[in-house]
Amino acid sequence: MSKRIIIMVVLAVACAGCEQVTQQQVQGLAGTVETLNQSLDQYQKVTADTLTTMRDQKTISQEALDKAVKVSGEIDKVQAQAQSIATAIQSVKPTGDQVQDALATAKAANQASAPFNPYSPYIDMGLGIATIIAGAFWRKTAADLAMTQDKYNAHKAGAEAARVTLSADTTLTGTRAAALIFDKIGEARANIGVK
Repeated sequence: MSKRIIIMVVLAVACAGCEQVTQQQVQGLAGTVETLNQSLDQYQKVTADTLTTMRDQKTISQEALDKAVKVSGEIDKVQAQAQSIATAIQSVKPTGDQVQDALATAKAANQASAPFNPYSPYIDMGLGIATIIAGAFWRKTAADLAMTQDKYNAHKAGAEAARVTLSADTTLTGTRAAALIFDKIGEARANIGVK
């Protein structure tokens, strides 16, 4: 059961970016793990004291007491695992890029869960693929932005060249002026290497 809880925590963190949850929100949630662990420790202490009293009064069987001790041990184990994941999440430094931050947070959570998460290698592969896809998308976006900037620069340079020519030759009007502007922008695009 504890493995399922850890896997769900890792998957929840991995999917956090899909729901427009910021890294700060995820880190804030991870910060509540310490508070929850303290509350759980208090409940466990009260339960242990109650069970001890019941044992002393012989109102609980040894078998039931052993089961309660086993459950308490499992809870302690899950607490430590959840705390290690929370600490890893909180150690991730935000970059401001939501996708990159979400991937870094998921990778940190997955790496922290690796000692007790049998699915960690598969999650790591999935995160690696997601990183490659995000990187390819970022490169494409950067290339598109550069192309847009080049087109703008070519248009600006062509329009400026046409303005200079039109101001020197006032006989160019109408369709001849439009053709000149079009030609100057085309020349500027060819010079810059923009199609």
